[in-house]
Amino acid sequence: MKPLCVSFVEQDSNLAEQVLAHLHTAGIQCHHYIDANDLAAQNVHQISDVVVLDALTLGEQSLTYTAKLAKHPEVRVVMIAPATEPQERIAAIAAGADV
Repeated sequence: MKPLCVSFVEQDSNLAEQVLAHLHTAGIQCHHYIDANDLAAQNVHQISDVVVLDALTLGEQSLTYTAKLAKHPEVRVVMIAPATEPQERIAAIAAGADV
């Protein structure tokens, strides 16, 4: 059985290393992308089961990338965002974020 593969878009390399180390110990394949350009250069929908997007890292592009990834139903998208307003949460889900 193919191990679960998670791609993580996060500009803080130290944080990314810590998160991916924990995932790796659970037997999960992990890929780290530093920014939107790094993410765009890859076909993450072909290699990832789950893509975790940091909305602060991607900025205004976060909803655009979420919508692109949502076109691939085999990929789950988790957006990490400081969305305190319901409208921001609704926008992320409307763009295709699963969580």
